[in-house]
This record gives sequence, structure tokens and C-alpha cells, in this order.
Amino acid sequence: MRYDLTIQNGSTGRIVERLQAELVRRGEDLAIDGKCGPRTMSAVARALCLPSPKAIGRVELARLGIDVRLGIDLSGHNEGGNKRPVNFDRVKAAGVSFVWLKLSEGASYRNQEAMRQADECQRLGLDLGGYHFGDPSAKRPLDLGALAIDAVAEADHYLQWRGAVIVAPTLPDVLDLEEAYQANLTAAMWAAIGGTSRRRAELCALWCLTWLEHVERKTGRTPMFYTGRWAWQAYLSAAPAELLERLRRHGLWLASYNTGSEPKRTIAGYPWRVWQFSGSGQVDGVDGKVDLNWALSEDLAP
Repeated sequence: MRYDLTIQNGSTGRIVERLQAELVRRGEDLAIDGKCGPRTMSAVARALCLPSPKAIGRVELARLGIDVRLGIDLSGHNEGGNKRPVNFDRVKAAGVSFVWLKLSEGASYRNQEAMRQADECQRLGLDLGGYHFGDPSAKRPLDLGALAIDAVAEADHYLQWRGAVIVAPTLPDVLDLEEAYQANLTAAMWAAIGGTSRRRAELCALWCLTWLEHVERKTGRTPMFYTGRWAWQAYLSAAPAELLERLRRHGLWLASYNTGSEPKRTIAGYPWRVWQFSGSGQVDGVDGKVDLNWALSEDLAP
């Protein structure tokens, strides 16, 4: 199946804003407001010498120097059992140009399929990076020292396996957050040890920052942060504002499963750099469902 991102009257968001900026650079008198209306489409028609297009896709955007790329992310769920190994020659032929591989989870799990997958991606020249599924926790949940030890241990676990699997990553490292701090404790159990909901969010933010900043120090590259609005609201939004501002320094890979030109479930004050627009896509070369992502080429730089 082939995928395209379409811009038309009524489209909004980051890619529309990028389009308007390019049209202004070419001399058009437009507001760069991320809202596509008749004036934007008329400017597109002039720039591309097209007779009043009703919509444009990635081909037309590329003619304007705007490279919107399709990528996938893979985990152990995409191979094994009754699923064949991913055929990356077919994946590339289907239009995919970048791949993130789940490399690790917690402090012990390593995705063994990633070794072959990384070799194949690098053979074919696909942009490649790794991500870690975080388990924010600590042996003594309310102790900041224990929290730091746990986050650093998970970061080092990821980096050790990434060093063995991906020789020269061309995409940023990523921390994937989809769980609460100390997820093994129910709300009642958390309260019983003296924790509050605000403290839990604060500790979750601190754990994530410790992981992200440790990886940045070790690699000299700024890692990205993957989450969805539901997880941000449930696990992080009650954290102190200064901690959330530090998190926003890390590029956002946002999960929001919808069609159109822009994620519908955004996080206030945190613009996305990569948009995971489907968790049930179909790409030739991958058995079953696969996660699909859009990104502007310039937003994929480590």
C-alpha cells in the first residue's frame, strides 16, 4: 500500500507552515500561520505552474524543496511466530526511507531481531536509529538517588546494545514513554507509601530527563522523546513547569492516529518533529500491521 500526505484548503499544521514559509521565500505575500486557504493554494499554483490545484501531495511538495518522508518503526512484534522476517528491499521499494528499531526495554531486554534488521537497513541506505521503551521506576520509589541510578542503568543498557547493533545511526536516539512512574504500583499503593499524584508526575519527568540527558552526555547527540498526548496528560502534565520545559528541549515524536496533514492529538507548547500517524499500517515487506510515521527531512537530523 502506498501512502501520501495531502495539503488542500482547510489543511493545517506544521507542514502547511513549512509550505507557506517556502512560498514567502519565493516572493509570495502570505501569512505563515499554518492554515491553508485559497491564497495559499493560489500561491502553490503560481509556484508550480499548475491550473488551480485542489490538493497537492509529497511529489508537489518536493518540487518546492519540501521533503516529507515516510518511515516505519519496528519492534519484536513485527517478526517471529507466524510472521516472516521483514524484507527491507520491498520496504524501501514501497517508499519507506527511514526506520527506527526498538532496541531495548527496561534494564535487561534486548531485541535480538534488531541486529539483522539494522544490517539490512544499512545495506540499503535507509536512515536508521534506535529507541528504548522506558520503565520509569526505582528500587526506592521516592528516593531521587535511586531514581537516578535506575534511569542511568536503563540508558547505559540501551547504549551498550545500540553500539553493538547500529554502527553509525543517522537518526536520533529516542526514549519511548508509555508507562507511569513505578507502574507496578496502583494509585492506592502509591498513596500508601506517601506519594501524591503530583509527586508521581514530577518523578516521572525527572526519570525521563535523567535518561535523556545521560544519553546526550554520552553521545554528544540530543535524543528525542516519543509519547502520545494521553501519556503526557496521564503521567507528566502535573509535573513542575520547569521540568516540562526541559523535556520540550528534546524533539517530540508524537503518536496521533489520524489522517490529514497534522496530528489531531497534540501536546500544548510541544511541537512535533516526527508524527506517528498510524499503528496499523500496511507496508510491502512487513507481515501484519506496522507503525507509520511522517517527518520533514530536516527534522530527522540527530
